Amino acid sequence: MSEVSRVFAESQDVCGFDAGMEGELQLGDVKGFATFSVFFDAGGKKRQRTYKVTEFHEVIEKYSVCSDANVYVTQHQYFRWNRQKASVKRLSTCYVDLDYYREERLRHRTAESLASEVVWFCEEGGAPEPSAILSSGKGLYLKWYLEGIPSGKMAAWDRLQRELVKRFGYFGADPAARDASRVLRVLGTRNQKNGEKVRPVWLNLEGGKVKQYRFQEVFDSILPYTLEEVTGYGKGEERLLEREERAFKAKERHIEDRDLGLHLDKRQLSFCSRGLHVFSDLQKLSELRGWDKTGIPDGQRDLYLFWLVNHGFLGFLGSYHPEVYHEVAYTLKALVPTWRMDRVHNALSAVYKRAKEAHQGQPWVSFEGRLYPRLYTPSNARLVEDLRLTAQELEQMDYLRFGGSEAAQRKRKRREDGKLTQEERSLLAQQRREEALRLQEEGASHTQISEMLGVSERTVRAYLLNR
Repeated sequence: MSEVSRVFAESQDVCGFDAGMEGELQLGDVKGFATFSVFFDAGGKKRQRTYKVTEFHEVIEKYSVCSDANVYVTQHQYFRWNRQKASVKRLSTCYVDLDYYREERLRHRTAESLASEVVWFCEEGGAPEPSAILSSGKGLYLKWYLEGIPSGKMAAWDRLQRELVKRFGYFGADPAARDASRVLRVLGTRNQKNGEKVRPVWLNLEGGKVKQYRFQEVFDSILPYTLEEVTGYGKGEERLLEREERAFKAKERHIEDRDLGLHLDKRQLSFCSRGLHVFSDLQKLSELRGWDKTGIPDGQRDLYLFWLVNHGFLGFLGSYHPEVYHEVAYTLKALVPTWRMDRVHNALSAVYKRAKEAHQGQPWVSFEGRLYPRLYTPSNARLVEDLRLTAQELEQMDYLRFGGSEAAQRKRKRREDGKLTQEERSLLAQQRREEALRLQEEGASHTQISEMLGVSERTVRAYLLNR
């Protein structure tokens, strides 16, 4: 079990965290006159009321027990009797609203299991863990409680909010729910769409208290700018900063793409391409055998899943980028729906370790004087044999159908080639030429390539000469 799964499996008392305690974190430390607003929606009738912060406990106690209405509260202090952005006095929280139920790959997840994934995502991706993860009754709120900052740093706060939404986009972050005047559901109330209670799911505790961040700490870990570079800029300077940010993002995307195996030398690209092709074919195989609906039967599961996970990571050449990990994990989970996510993580752990080693400067291993990826690169023939692919299944494969291990299969391919049109023969020859080049890059001899492709060594030499 991963560390994150272990922590979530342990008993963590979140029941004592209520609207009053959250209010202390968000609206405490009052200096002078300050207000907050409550938005009330009952039976289609909507109204908003604004109160003094000093009345918070009395007001929130009244609304938090309301069971027949949607109740929302502002997240900051204001100095006027409204919740407009221009009226913000003190910024108290950063937040992301995850509408994960809108994502096909996530909607079946429980709030607790998805929260564990979010924490893991933060650990691996270098983002600060939220102070609290709350269930909104349908989605999740991620909240970073701040040691309050003045409204003069609104530009920096806005920029941080935009980046947080992008960072958690994979989990269904709502880009419209990042503004300073946003209201979010009150803890203890119920979401009237489904009757589910708004409740804490996970707390980031330090010394028995929910963690409050210095704004600088969160900002520096997420954005490439200092507060001084963002705060206090005029419109002209703001536009300049926007251009600089776009340039940085372009550079960042280039770096991320390279990390995902897209900016690689010719030999690396060969392995990367192979991984993606095989990963796609293995997914297709699960559909042909009905495993995507029934799950993988015992006796076939371990080997299939091992090769699926291996080629999923190989496709990104050892990247352990959180999004890559999650894509592989959710593919695996769909094939074994009875598995808990901790078991999925365990199934990924061995290959994931190799992926991390590859990403952290050890991408190659030496074998018989040649370098190979740290992840496994079995031949097509090996995969056909291990997975016991039938001739009918091979017909449906886009990549694995080239290189079946049985001589009869190669003969059948030759007979079929004679029935192809000239255009089809040219396409097949091109595909075989690309496969021959890839196999040569992996260190295969002309004889081995000939056997794998079912063509003569003379043809192989022709493929390799006409590069």
